[in-house]
Amino acid sequence: MHPAIVVATHNRPRSLMRVLSSLKRGIGLDDVTLIISIDPDGADVVLATAEAFSWEFGPKRIIAHSDHLGLRRHLLSCGDLSQEYGAVIVIEDDLFVSPWFYEYASQALGLYGADARISGVSLYAPLFNETAELGFTPLNAPYDGYFMQLPSSWGQAFTAAQWKAFKTWLAAQEGEPDIPVPWNVEGWSQHSWKKLLLMYMLAADTYYAYPYLGLSTNFSTPGSHHFIASTHLQTPLRMHGGFSLPTLDESPAVYDVFGELLPERMTRLAPWLEDYDFEVDLYGKKFLNRVNSKFLLTAKPGVAPVRTFGRSLKPHELNIAFDSEGDTFRLVRTNECSEHLVWPNKDSLSYYFNVWRRCMDHQYVALKSDLPVDYFERLLPAGKSRS
Repeated sequence: MHPAIVVATHNRPRSLMRVLSSLKRGIGLDDVTLIISIDPDGADVVLATAEAFSWEFGPKRIIAHSDHLGLRRHLLSCGDLSQEYGAVIVIEDDLFVSPWFYEYASQALGLYGADARISGVSLYAPLFNETAELGFTPLNAPYDGYFMQLPSSWGQAFTAAQWKAFKTWLAAQEGEPDIPVPWNVEGWSQHSWKKLLLMYMLAADTYYAYPYLGLSTNFSTPGSHHFIASTHLQTPLRMHGGFSLPTLDESPAVYDVFGELLPERMTRLAPWLEDYDFEVDLYGKKFLNRVNSKFLLTAKPGVAPVRTFGRSLKPHELNIAFDSEGDTFRLVRTNECSEHLVWPNKDSLSYYFNVWRRCMDHQYVALKSDLPVDYFERLLPAGKSRS
């Protein structure tokens, strides 16, 4: 597979230059088309940046749209270029890529392009579950990738066939699709093209392939979705090649739209669960009226649980696999489970983000200029030091 690279940009020339410079460091680039798609805002500096950039690895094409498209229409038009080039890697201008991004994307598209159950390939490796508002750690496996029923907008790739399947479904919808989605997705902007792709994936029951270590990362540069710069979406970049990728059937790590392991995969970890009709809800974010199973493996309170588990091992699925002592998680009948969603607290924030519990106490984190020099030393047990 020999995908073209499409960079979507709007009004951030410095961000554009940064991502283009990272693309230029790519390994294995040979006769690769670079397309810079510009959604205009009246400024010429972005176009000038694109024109001045030198691309020695193949043709360079600039698409300077005459009318402002908005984020949704612009990204959909970038995806449509897959029909012309056979496959594309779509990169927004606030991203940054690993030198091995092209090797990974090409290999993954070659493996997954013919599987109708897979809608695309993510270059980004999330460490944050947007629905749970907590950290996310995929189950470790002897592969370099896993799967999730969630599209990736922070570096992705797909074939012409994968994109056509989505666009065919979208064209058949009358108005905005009405597909049940997680609570946070309901609030996504009407300008979000990712919301459309997610609803398609739920309707078609398809997945995205994800890397354990990212081939792209996100600077969250202020723009359509971010108002201030932030590092909370920065994730480690993979700095070596040689990818061992699983098929969907081989992978022990396949997640639903909530970032929850599929029941069949959970049963591989804990075979005793074969006796139960259950769904996984360890983050506690599933609406009960959308749960069709008799039992729920959940963080929600429930009456007379069949079994309970602690929350010590990581990732959290291992607490069920190894019968961790405690009562944070429980297997409970769905009709005897609380309807309320579980929200983050200090205990869950400490667990999922690896933050020392004391660090979240306001008197510890509210650093002020008048703190005594030995303030932190006083917090430590007697005889201990920070060194």
